[in-house]
Amino acid sequence: MFEKHKGIELIVPCSSYGDLCRVLSLPVQAIYIGITGWSRANRGAEFNIKEIPEAVEKAHSLGKRVYLSFNLMPSPFETTMALKTLLKCMDCGIDAVIASEPSIISTLAHEGYEVHASLGTASINVEDIKFYKELGAKRVVTSPNLTPSEVLEIKRETETQGIELEVMVWGIKCITTYLGICRLSSFFDMIITNAGIRALIWEGSAKRSGVCFRPCAQEWFTETESFYSLAPYTNFELYSALELIKGGIKNIKIGGRGMPFPFLKRIVDTIVEELEVKNEQ
Repeated sequence: MFEKHKGIELIVPCSSYGDLCRVLSLPVQAIYIGITGWSRANRGAEFNIKEIPEAVEKAHSLGKRVYLSFNLMPSPFETTMALKTLLKCMDCGIDAVIASEPSIISTLAHEGYEVHASLGTASINVEDIKFYKELGAKRVVTSPNLTPSEVLEIKRETETQGIELEVMVWGIKCITTYLGICRLSSFFDMIITNAGIRALIWEGSAKRSGVCFRPCAQEWFTETESFYSLAPYTNFELYSALELIKGGIKNIKIGGRGMPFPFLKRIVDTIVEELEVKNEQ
């Protein structure tokens, strides 16, 4: 698969320890996981911190890397515990942390750990990439709103900066904003329907502690009764991935830690098959 395109890293989500062996059996170079209580994923798509050492050991025995997705924005009261948890995970052998909060990126990089600036940073231009490089990030995940030509232009302008680029070819794409900088959730409270409880969770923060109410996914109407869909949609950029790889992008990610394994396998197989076809041409 990667003989012609040497050095390509295909990165896939692993939702839980129960799926670990199956995900590691896929022809990929790295997996990323979330940790309970510090992840944007649902609780069923997270790892307990006690499971991480064995997960890392199994992955490394197969020559695969393990990244920890830590995209939330800790409050001032959570910062100390967040960093303590992260350092404990890094001591388990995690290869890199994927983070969007600048202080986390800077602190971990200062401690000598590998950090990737995540999709949540909404990096859309050269200056964004340089900013996270200066903070200490080794890699930046570019916004899915960018076209392949825009990503490759950023690559051309930053390739002497010593920073890697990563592109998500399967995942959620927002219509109304750049993914990672949505502010809609800050203005809504949440009704827990089954319990009849109305609660305001983390007022003023759309992503703090992983909470996002997704108001954009609801039905919206104007005063004239016209209907508008603002909901984010799942986007598969297969042919864009091939174009990006041809242009020198080495790191390709599939998003969705809640994705069922059979569906994940189909996506990986499709990408692998297309790359093999390109290799033969």
